[in-house]
Amino acid sequence: MKKMFIILILVSCNLYTQNVESIKINPEITKIFFEKKVNKDWNPKLYETIEVDSILLYKFERGETISDLYSKQLEIVENNKMYFVEYERNFEYASNKKNELDSIIFKINDYLKSNSNYQLKKQLLIDSQEIANKYGIKIITYKRNNSLFDKLIDNNANSYSNSKKQTEIFIYENNKKPKEEDLKICIEFILNEKNKINFPVKNDGYKKYLNELEILNKTPKTIITNVKSEKSSYRSTILISEKHVDFEHFEAELSPIKGDYYIAKHDFESPKYSVSIIKDEILSYDQIKHINGFDMDYLRLCYPVNLYEDRKNNGKVYVLNRSDWSFYGDLKKIKKEIDFRDLLVNLGYKIYEKESYTNLNQKYYKSFIKTKNAEIELKEDDNYLYEMLKEDKKYLEKFDLDYLKLKTLINKIPPHSKVLSNYLNIYNLKRSFTPTSTINEWKNATRAAKPIADDLIEFRSKYALIYDFKELKTDIVTDFIGYCAYSSKILGLL
Repeated sequence: MKKMFIILILVSCNLYTQNVESIKINPEITKIFFEKKVNKDWNPKLYETIEVDSILLYKFERGETISDLYSKQLEIVENNKMYFVEYERNFEYASNKKNELDSIIFKINDYLKSNSNYQLKKQLLIDSQEIANKYGIKIITYKRNNSLFDKLIDNNANSYSNSKKQTEIFIYENNKKPKEEDLKICIEFILNEKNKINFPVKNDGYKKYLNELEILNKTPKTIITNVKSEKSSYRSTILISEKHVDFEHFEAELSPIKGDYYIAKHDFESPKYSVSIIKDEILSYDQIKHINGFDMDYLRLCYPVNLYEDRKNNGKVYVLNRSDWSFYGDLKKIKKEIDFRDLLVNLGYKIYEKESYTNLNQKYYKSFIKTKNAEIELKEDDNYLYEMLKEDKKYLEKFDLDYLKLKTLINKIPPHSKVLSNYLNIYNLKRSFTPTSTINEWKNATRAAKPIADDLIEFRSKYALIYDFKELKTDIVTDFIGYCAYSSKILGLL
């Protein structure tokens, strides 16, 4: 299989970088990821790739084609056509209904004026009733004392509030000859229905359609540009496969490939840029923008992905959807956590767990190790301690030595706190009237205590990322540090 296209990508786009950090993943690591992930519905997939060297590539020659300007204007017209169609449809319906209701009135009047016998002229009523049925028209009147009103009841029926019985009458029903007064009521009812017909208004959408159509008619339809010819050739490329890896059996040393990459959503040909792309093809942004200026037009037809090289398997390329971008980072964290724990065990530290509870009373576990003098919690993403131990295997031994010094310093605090507290009380009472001798004694006491406070603060700063320092959060320690700070500020010893 030809590798020319792929090698070209590697050289021109710097896909593979030896300095990029890689991670070795295996079923153990991926299993931990799927067990720990918070969103149980999230199932990232790592897709394999296929190298192909038989992609048909057409050549393009100068010729006539539909212009982009015309196509875009045609799209605008089509997007607004619904307003025109809706208006025409509603106008046609209203017009037809009006004409057909008029025909009912004409037919009934013709029936009433005709001297022919009923059997000969009843077709006029049959036709009228069919039209009324077509539009769902029910002719309603009201009776009092089993007689018809002289006038038709409209929707408000206010002037007929004393009506006793609502009755539906028909223009034609089962070959029954209707009463003349009933047909007159029907005429009034149909006239009322005709007056209710609402003809549509030419809204902004309708007017916009006509305006855009006028612009389209004035836009040149074709231009002379590149068009596909019968000449063709073949090229090589990389495609994303439908097959994704089985994490239960997958081992690799993955390294991210730098750059912005995209997958073609479908086949695409562009006479404008003399380019032919196929569905599922992998392209870098650098490739896209160097195809005769062809860039943003095509980006909207792609979706972004991340690429990874398997250094364990001859540089095989894998694809991860950009929406799953955190998957690689999560695997990297898990791998580092495993390496960190292995390092601790190799240094002789035993890892154990303790139950803990969230604010919602949900149980979880915290991991700890015990050094010679302290208990240290292993926090999630504890990169600092890991990096310090990789750099200096005796880092925790030095911590133990400093921890003993901390205990000694804390034991020295009480007498200094008592002295500084007394001087602060005197100052609060006398302020500017505090005797000079007292001020001098206070300065000496502060100078003696301040190195202890500074050492405590330095120790907390030095190890704050690995140890909680509950010893430094007691009232005795916090008060002492506060006394030193207030005294130094008042006495100008900062």
